Amino acid sequence: MLESCSNQKEKELLLRFYILCIEAELTKIQGEIKDEIHHYLRMSERALEEDTIWRGIRLLEGTTQMNMAKLLDIDRKRYVKLEKQTTSMDAHILNQLFQEFRFFPFQLFERGKYYLNGLYNLAETLPDSEQNEIERKMESYMSWIKREEPLQ
Repeated sequence: MLESCSNQKEKELLLRFYILCIEAELTKIQGEIKDEIHHYLRMSERALEEDTIWRGIRLLEGTTQMNMAKLLDIDRKRYVKLEKQTTSMDAHILNQLFQEFRFFPFQLFERGKYYLNGLYNLAETLPDSEQNEIERKMESYMSWIKREEPLQ
């Protein structure tokens, strides 16, 4: 369905809606979403919202640049450069990222693809009827956001 989006904003809106639908269906079926799945859904949202994955992790964790630097065992100046993507990460930083946040290195390298695949896998745990319902809702949502007349 992403291929029917005509620009990046439409893709972001559709993915955000997809996350919301998955979360709603999981809540409806399970009553409560496990913390790790809830955390994963929030990371998926942050990957859409933030310009860098580093900033997304930091904001999701609700911490400061100074504290992130401390957790990653680097100085604040280097962390700021990581967040601005003016320096690259090394094995030590990747190891610290995993140790502190259980964040796998491949999540950094395949940012959007990783989350999209994960969301599909999460949706596939739902019964077929619920998956079909999400698909119908998404088609309806795409029709709505592609309306030609501006919203008042």
